[in-house]
Amino acid sequence: MQKNICGQMICYKLTESGIWSHEHINPLYLEVEFPTYIEDDPKRQALRYATETLGDYLSHKSNGKEFCPDLVLKYARKYAEVCREKSLSEKMLEKAKKPEDIML
Repeated sequence: MQKNICGQMICYKLTESGIWSHEHINPLYLEVEFPTYIEDDPKRQALRYATETLGDYLSHKSNGKEFCPDLVLKYARKYAEVCREKSLSEKMLEKAKKPEDIML
């Protein structure tokens, strides 16, 4: 997050296409958010790594330093790649041989 001249914060959100979009939000409406780690969820893991890396990058940039811009790109691309893959439920449905295979 970065503060702009109107007192609002610039908040970034990673889209499923791997692009960081931003919004200008009044700090009164902000809540701390960080993707939780879920072991068997590659999408959540990729989002967590991308979020952490962008946070480190922006933190260092605000101090006049550069911190691993290649990692920001790598994890944004990885997140987009994971989002394009079929979900576990879609894979289960494709592989199903009988109704019980898709009954959880």
